[in-house]
Amino acid sequence: MIKSLVQSWQANHNINLFMLDEIVPEALQITAVERGRTVEQMLLHMADVRNKWLAAMAPELMKASSAKNGGNAKEKARIALEQSAAAVQKLIEQTGDPEGKVKGFKPNLMAFVFYLTAHDAHHRGQILLTLRLGGHRLDSKISYGMWDWAARYPK
Repeated sequence: MIKSLVQSWQANHNINLFMLDEIVPEALQITAVERGRTVEQMLLHMADVRNKWLAAMAPELMKASSAKNGGNAKEKARIALEQSAAAVQKLIEQTGDPEGKVKGFKPNLMAFVFYLTAHDAHHRGQILLTLRLGGHRLDSKISYGMWDWAARYPK
């Protein structure tokens, strides 16, 4: 069961990267509303939420992030998502049981992973809407392809 949870988490991460790969760099700075988050800020927020939970649960899994140091916006977002996803995967593997307890989140590890996946999905929807409103709508192959978990599931 833990292998399936890891693979599902990896699929969620792969969907994030699948979407990110198709966003043109200039679209990362658009917002849907005047004082709203940019697409880049939403992507970084997804990683930041993971990191805040991990800092409280298992700080030893935290890696010093290079995401905020230099590089372009797309590169920063990719690094932040990859590093935080890897740390969550380590937490899953370290806990070793979907029913296992994780510090500060009830009832268990599986619920925590579902929470993070739902959070990511929420922001992916916001990002798609922001891109559409900003004139950078992703191709339908991408927006529908994000729902193809079988294609994003690790081999």
